[in-house]
Amino acid sequence: MQSRNLTPSHGYVEVDGLRYDNNRLTKKIHQKICAFPLENELFGELSGYEHLKLYKNMWQSRRAIDELIDALKMQTYISQKVGTYSLGMKQRLCFAMVVVSDASMMLLDEAMNGLDPENVALISSQIQQLRESGKLVIMVSHLLDNLQMLADRVLFLRAGKVVKDLNMHEQQNNFLKMRLEPHLVASINKDAVLDAYQNQALINLTKLDYATRKSLVLELMTNDIPYSIAPLSLVDEFRLTFQRQ
Repeated sequence: MQSRNLTPSHGYVEVDGLRYDNNRLTKKIHQKICAFPLENELFGELSGYEHLKLYKNMWQSRRAIDELIDALKMQTYISQKVGTYSLGMKQRLCFAMVVVSDASMMLLDEAMNGLDPENVALISSQIQQLRESGKLVIMVSHLLDNLQMLADRVLFLRAGKVVKDLNMHEQQNNFLKMRLEPHLVASINKDAVLDAYQNQALINLTKLDYATRKSLVLELMTNDIPYSIAPLSLVDEFRLTFQRQ
């Protein structure tokens, strides 16, 4: 596998009290972390099974390869050369390589990119099991609905800096999402209207008094205007952070 280690121009990285100060400490750190391999790092002449054995041996893992193959439904192609794999097969293999390492920290970079719903569900189930077993899983993903179900904490980044830090277990205020009705939106305190886009309005209920909230919901029900009341979804948070005009 190609090395992707860079020498920092300043600062340092610390993992469980260990820093990249020498080769001995670097080896200890690398035994704790496994990163999602790039597809061009796979060996086309080797089988998927041989890749899994390689990662299992490199991390001195006790994870059962055959059980993982069954869980990810890779039986039909795992013994074939990786050079014959489709994109989806390679994505699943790369994920399986990380899981079979049994490292305490797993770094997943767009692990579900381009996968069909069935494969997304398979990998999501495995990630849930990793969480429950105490693994630290750090994911980079644009599948916000998927992250909504899996993540304990979500960071939005812009130009390498954190612009939003969300604790997914923290109790959130409810917001009203309704079909955009200009006459209704115009009657609401402007501070309460978080956003209006794609024929939809997002209302911050904490900015409205009880009487106004009750009157608004009653009018929505009376006129059969679609609406929902719930905390902001990650899609809403993303929209408000990056795309609101």
